[in-house]
Amino acid sequence: MGTLREVVEEVGADAAKFIFLTRRSDTQLDFDLELAKQKSADNPVYYVQYAHARIASVFRVAAERGIQIPSTAEVDWTILTSADELNLIKALAEYPPMLEASAQALEPHRITYYLQELAARLHTYYYKHRILPPALDAEIEDQESAQLTCAIVPGASEPNQQRRREAVGPALTGARLCLLSCVQTVIRNGLGILGVSAPDRM
Repeated sequence: MGTLREVVEEVGADAAKFIFLTRRSDTQLDFDLELAKQKSADNPVYYVQYAHARIASVFRVAAERGIQIPSTAEVDWTILTSADELNLIKALAEYPPMLEASAQALEPHRITYYLQELAARLHTYYYKHRILPPALDAEIEDQESAQLTCAIVPGASEPNQQRRREAVGPALTGARLCLLSCVQTVIRNGLGILGVSAPDRM
């Protein structure tokens, strides 16, 4: 495979760091160069970074339409009742204790596993649920997300039918935007701890 410098030059610093940190320090790592260069769900760092970029895409469209992201204190969290929303909220609640345990055990791979799981929940949620009103939702798919949906959510070719049927009012839109903001903050924080970038566009 060559030297570490050659690996970084081949796949980039982000992919090299993240993939090396997916394993315990006392285990062997088989570094797949081709996988590290893929733009798909099989590439762990791309999968996590795209979750951050996907949320940024939603926020850009919301900003263009004058839709504000409310603060956590302004949101009626009781209207987030779907299993997918509760799974995201539970994952966010697990972040502080996971981070503390990772630091105490000197096991950064716990962070990479956590971020991959959080990204998976985010992509599933985005695929199944509307965040913005229908016209905006379609705009996001057409402009920034549709071409990568199949790569990120295996088996997906277009927005889920459940998502197409969902009606979202201002309160639910605000709550979902705030939830996504929390997810994006945690992803950005976790990647930052690992020394990996959190791009807004991919």
